[in-house]
Amino acid sequence: MTHSLFISYSRREAPFVDVLLDALEDKGVQVWLDYRSLTPGKPWLEQILAGIESAEVFLLIVSKASMASKNVELEYQHALKQQKRIVLLIFEATPLPSALQGYEWLDFRGSFNNKLRELLIRLEQPIKQGVPPQRGFKTSKTVWMTFILSLFAVAI
Repeated sequence: MTHSLFISYSRREAPFVDVLLDALEDKGVQVWLDYRSLTPGKPWLEQILAGIESAEVFLLIVSKASMASKNVELEYQHALKQQKRIVLLIFEATPLPSALQGYEWLDFRGSFNNKLRELLIRLEQPIKQGVPPQRGFKTSKTVWMTFILSLFAVAI
């Protein structure tokens, strides 16, 4: 397995990113993440830009907060300029800037373990592109079944 990854995210998704980071590192993936990779006393922006440049793949955690973040925008704009492979990990469906539409993506709103496996497989394959979900709600079959049964119970 190859791959050095840079993860761009909003602080709001930090718990998810922590779990993702641990899972990727357990699989031997080298991950550049700001709070683990920045060296105190050195200009942070230079380090972040260098982290993006040295990574093979730029993972962008997509959420309403990340799409509103100026820091995240600065990071993905730099990844675009560097012509990095960009993979969008959908944490929350939200409209994307036109610059990010058409990049490959994975919907992480379902089973984390299944999506992690899919991400690891995807990293070994050529780039896939498509339009990621930008609105809507997604959850497991169990939640939908519970919802439907509760509707029947209310109707009776």
